[in-house]
Order: sequence, then structure tokens, then C-alpha cells
Amino acid sequence: MFSDISFMVQNQEFFAHKNILAMRSEYFASMFLSTQMKFIYHNNKGGMQESQASQITVPDVSPTTFEGIFSKPISL
Repeated sequence: MFSDISFMVQNQEFFAHKNILAMRSEYFASMFLSTQMKFIYHNNKGGMQESQASQITVPDVSPTTFEGIFSKPISL
């Protein structure tokens, strides 16, 4: 509910929250925060196109595998 990003994996859509993904993964943090940080520190636009996208197509991954990545519990 109230997701701000979706992933399209072989015609199956997965909804997520950028801030939660960024907290769980340095990869997603870099992906989603790159444009905002460049703008703040360098006053220009740039970074990964995914930082502004609301949907990302994920090629070469099955929906089952993709779902497994997101259902992995995090340890605190």
C-alpha cells in the first residue's frame, strides 16, 4: 500500500518502497538516492535513471527468484 516503486518481472508486478529498499541494500540506496545527492552536493542533475522512475523492468530473473530476494528476513 502506498508504494512508490514497482518492479516488472516477466509480466508480474512487485510493489515496494524506495526508502525501505535503500535501508536494506547499499545497491538500492545508490540507485534511488544518486540524483538527490548529486543535486544537493553538486547542484546538478544526474545519477541513475531509476532514481526518478516509478517502475523498473527486471530482465533475466524469474518472478519466483525475485520474490525470494524480497522475502528474505533482515537481521538487526
